[in-house]
Amino acid sequence: MYVGTALNVMVSLMFIGVHIDLGNNWSAVPEVLTEHKLVTTGLFGFARHPMYTAIVVYGTVAAYLSTLNFVLAAGHFVSCAGIILPRLPQEEGILVDAFGEDYLEYRARVPALGWGTLWLNRVYQPATTTNSQSIQVNESPLLDGQGEMA
Repeated sequence: MYVGTALNVMVSLMFIGVHIDLGNNWSAVPEVLTEHKLVTTGLFGFARHPMYTAIVVYGTVAAYLSTLNFVLAAGHFVSCAGIILPRLPQEEGILVDAFGEDYLEYRARVPALGWGTLWLNRVYQPATTTNSQSIQVNESPLLDGQGEMA
């Protein structure tokens, strides 16, 4: 259980580290901000979506090791993966539209969720505004179309 607690602390620090690496580029909803820059250093040199890595992968392991409850850990994984994985094509489409070849090169080099997940590139393509998978960024009924809570 102590290992799980230590891993929970690491996940929290990783979550904070992602926000530090992103700086002014962070947004609660997928969007391109004024003076947006492509961040590829720090934790983003390890994974294109290190915040999701912390939440889904390490968070699941930490949940299990902290509680020794497989059902709780499986529930954590399924619920988080079900929310996060559908966002990957949307977020990456926005980045492809904003940064073009620079993002595609970064995508080819750095795995989505860290070591061993480069195979995800074959599973989904970025939902850019120029391909048939494009989706509206602020479609959520909770948002007012401007990325703000309704």
